[in-house]
Amino acid sequence: MNNPPAKLSQDITYDWSPELVKTCTRRFILRASRRTQSALLLLLALGIFCIAKGAPVGWVMIAFGLVPVFIWLRGYQRSVKLAESRSDREVTVRVDPESMTFRTSEKESTLKWSQIKEAWISPDVLMLFPQGTRQYIALPVASIGEDLKQYIETNIRQNGGKVA
Repeated sequence: MNNPPAKLSQDITYDWSPELVKTCTRRFILRASRRTQSALLLLLALGIFCIAKGAPVGWVMIAFGLVPVFIWLRGYQRSVKLAESRSDREVTVRVDPESMTFRTSEKESTLKWSQIKEAWISPDVLMLFPQGTRQYIALPVASIGEDLKQYIETNIRQNGGKVA
């Protein structure tokens, strides 16, 4: 990006609120499970069909179809509970030409652009995935602004990352 945004190299602070965690966790689960969702629906439909025809194997199919749903729900609940238990939810981010730095009262991390392998874009949140992990860093678009969001997306792409 030729013209860096005005917020570049300025500290931007946002709240790691339970609402933000709920939004991100929901999006993560729905997107990460896309491949399995249709198979689970098919398994549940077959189970219901078998039960309607009097075959008890339908209950087993339904049980197998519901296990991943319960696992996803448990992960969602754990994430939200962890966010609610945090006393200090303030996150400060600084975007520089060569990296991004995230700071809380407990930890500070700097990621070079080349370390961000993927970014998931939605209207209200930007989810960044560092290399070697399926954990994400969330940036609320309202806090960073559209110009800085575009700048981040461009830098991730220019350094070999995927933006979707």
